[in-house]
Amino acid sequence: AASFGKILGVDFYMHSLRHNWTTSLIRAGLPETVIKELAQWSSLDMVAIYNDCEAEEQFANYFKNGDINVSGKKSINEL
Repeated sequence: AASFGKILGVDFYMHSLRHNWTTSLIRAGLPETVIKELAQWSSLDMVAIYNDCEAEEQFANYFKNGDINVSGKKSINEL
């Protein structure tokens, strides 16, 4: 991991991959409970640990122009 980070010129560690994966799934709209099951974690606390989305970014999914954003249910294929 240290060698890879030096080559890329970024701070890289193995858990960076978990952070990236979890954050990407949250941004794609997967519920935290689904992410927990996919990762086979025992609690939702692990999702919170690896979620790097800012609260404002997540709020934007639910509130637009001062109103609550109501979106239709999506199937897993639409994510």
